[in-house]
Amino acid sequence: MPGIVVFKRRWSAGSDDFVLPALTLMILHGIWLTILSITMGVTATDYGDTCFIARVSLWSFDLGYVVSLAVGLILETVLFWVSLRGTILETAPRVSVQYILYIRLAVLLFELSWQIVGVVWLANHYLSCPAEVQKKVTLAMNICNWLILLVIGIMVWCTYDHAGGKWVKMKRFQESLKERQKRNKRPSGRRNWRQRYVIE
Repeated sequence: MPGIVVFKRRWSAGSDDFVLPALTLMILHGIWLTILSITMGVTATDYGDTCFIARVSLWSFDLGYVVSLAVGLILETVLFWVSLRGTILETAPRVSVQYILYIRLAVLLFELSWQIVGVVWLANHYLSCPAEVQKKVTLAMNICNWLILLVIGIMVWCTYDHAGGKWVKMKRFQESLKERQKRNKRPSGRRNWRQRYVIE
């Protein structure tokens, strides 16, 4: 199974190794999306005017979480589906995995910044906010998402290939060398003495 090339380096994971992580994230994000949507729908009037996170209301903060969870869920579903295609050595059907990972990384960075805002709010306004259910859900979701980020960080560290950048350079060099050899190869019209002897 060839390693995936992302950020101009080869990694120790192949493009078909994202099935289980994508499925796990799909399940977790689907559960949190359901919980948060139900909480926001049922208790929309109970958020209160004092629950603000850096000039953003707790309701808007949770809405941002819902949007990021929904986008992440869509990307994880696509990643799961694309990772299932092809065979171990036939990577052509999974060539778009790296681009899905780039988009997912952008969403992950947004989630990280949103979680930092959540931590700031939890540190400053958790006790003063009267919306008991909403703030507990936000706290639980924030803790869960930090754990998910920790696991993702550990997985990235484990699949990091120290020689990956050199491998990509070597592969490009080999391809350019083959290309040069193809260009320099000329069909020879002359026969050597052995070929002439056999013909005669």
